[in-house]
Amino acid sequence: MKIFTVPDSTTSSFLKPRKEDLIITSCEGEAATRATVWALESGQTAVLAIQNSGLGNAINPLTSFTSLYRSRISMKIVIGWRGAPGVKDEVQHGVMGAITPVLLETLDIAYAVPDTEAEFADRMEEEVKTGEIKAILVRPGLLSSADDGETSVASRKIALDSDEVFAEILRHKDMFDRFVLSTGYNGRQFYSHSGMEAAYLNTDDRSVIYNVGAMGFSYAMGLELHGQGLRTLVVDGDGSALMHFGSYVKDEHLRPKCLVLFNGQHESVGGFDLPFQSMETMIAHIPNAVQITGLDELAAFLRGEGRIGIVPTAPRSNKKLKRPL
Repeated sequence: MKIFTVPDSTTSSFLKPRKEDLIITSCEGEAATRATVWALESGQTAVLAIQNSGLGNAINPLTSFTSLYRSRISMKIVIGWRGAPGVKDEVQHGVMGAITPVLLETLDIAYAVPDTEAEFADRMEEEVKTGEIKAILVRPGLLSSADDGETSVASRKIALDSDEVFAEILRHKDMFDRFVLSTGYNGRQFYSHSGMEAAYLNTDDRSVIYNVGAMGFSYAMGLELHGQGLRTLVVDGDGSALMHFGSYVKDEHLRPKCLVLFNGQHESVGGFDLPFQSMETMIAHIPNAVQITGLDELAAFLRGEGRIGIVPTAPRSNKKLKRPL
C-alpha cells in the first residue's frame, strides 16, 4: 500500500505506524495527482490521506485528471473531517466541515462515516474495485492519539528558540504596518507574545492578519499588502511555504519582507517530516534568500534591506498556545 498525504492531526495515529508507506507531498493537489499516476502504473489501490481543509486543493486534479482515468484505477481517500457537524472545532473549519459531504457527492465519490476506531479499521480493509473511488470521513477524536515519535533530522540541529525569535520580531514591530502570520503555531505564538487581535475580525486595528486557514497562502497575502505600499512582515512556516512555493518566485521589488521558520516538520499536525530536510534546498530555490542563525543576525535582517530570511528553529516545547480566533 502507498499512502499519498499532506499529514493531518485527525488521522496521525493511522499514518504514523505506516511511515514506510507514506509519500509526504507539498500539497493535496500533488498528493491526488501522484496517487492517480501510481494507481495507473501499479494496478493497485492508491490511498490519498488529507484533511478536508485541503480537499479544495485536491479537487482540480480529481476532476480534471483523475476523472479521465477513473475506469482504470481504484482509490481510497481518508479525510480528516475538521468542522464536522456537532463537533466543536476551530472557527476556520466551519464552512468546509459543513460542505465536505456535499463536495464528495458532487464528485460522485461514495463515503462512509465510521462511528468507532474498529469500524474505521474495517473500512480500511474493504476492497475497492477498479473504477471505484471511496472516501472515509474521520471525525476529530475518533482515532487514538499518536505518539509524537522521533523528531526530524532537521529539528535536532542547533537552532534558534522560536520564543526568542518572536520576542525579537516584536522588539521591531514599529518598523512594520502589517504582520501576516501563517497557519498553525506561528500565529498562535505571535498572539501569545503580542496579544494583538486579528485585523478585520476582532479589532479595528489592521496590524495583524492571522492566516488560520488558507495554508500556503500567507506569503500571497503579504505580496498584496506590500503591493499597496504597506511595510509588511510575513512570518511563514516551512511546510506552509512549500505548499504554494511559486508565490516566492517574484521580482525583488514585489516581495515583502518575510521570515520562514524552518524546523523540518509539519509541527501542528503531528510532527511529520517535510518532504525535504535540507534548509539549504529551500534557500537555493528562493531568489536572494538568506539564512539567519542568530538573534543579532535576525535583528539586522529586520532593520535591513533583505527580503526573505530562513530561520532554523527547534520544535516548540510549549504547544498549549492561545489561539487568535
